[in-house]
Amino acid sequence: MKASYKEVKPNGGLTLYMELDDVLLHTFICDENTGYIAKPTFKEPEHEFMLNEVRLPILVYERDNMYEFLKYLQDAKSEIELIAFTRAERIYVDGLLRIIDPERKIFDHVLTQNACYRLFKEDDDVDHYLKDISRFKNRRLERSVLADPDALNFAMTPENGLPIMPYKGENFSDDG
Repeated sequence: MKASYKEVKPNGGLTLYMELDDVLLHTFICDENTGYIAKPTFKEPEHEFMLNEVRLPILVYERDNMYEFLKYLQDAKSEIELIAFTRAERIYVDGLLRIIDPERKIFDHVLTQNACYRLFKEDDDVDHYLKDISRFKNRRLERSVLADPDALNFAMTPENGLPIMPYKGENFSDDG
């Protein structure tokens, strides 16, 4: 049984909070307006799943070497606590995790949209979910890093931000 998020690894290792979207993979949500025509890339998706609650297919593009990186993180579990921290909703994240971590052996915990602060200002057309890792008092901030492609998520703890070049489905491998 997985430990609850409130429990901390006793070794005092690194806590890595990681966004899934545009870090490990890119998704394209096919809707009734764009369908499959507006696919963002020439690369074929590696996976597709259905969000049954809203009846929308999701195309999933894996970043090159994603599984090698996840294997590295899994092998380093004694030193790195890996937490998926995304502003997406839980039903969507569960679909992604069924693909990249089906046995739930890689990510120790999953934090979704409800763990973010919502920045909403209708007059300025601003509606953004912000991540703040300093709010988790059960983790040592000086041993925590947030890997994310959105620099706004570093506003509360800029010294803990690890900017990631967003992945949008490009194929950079030698064979593609």
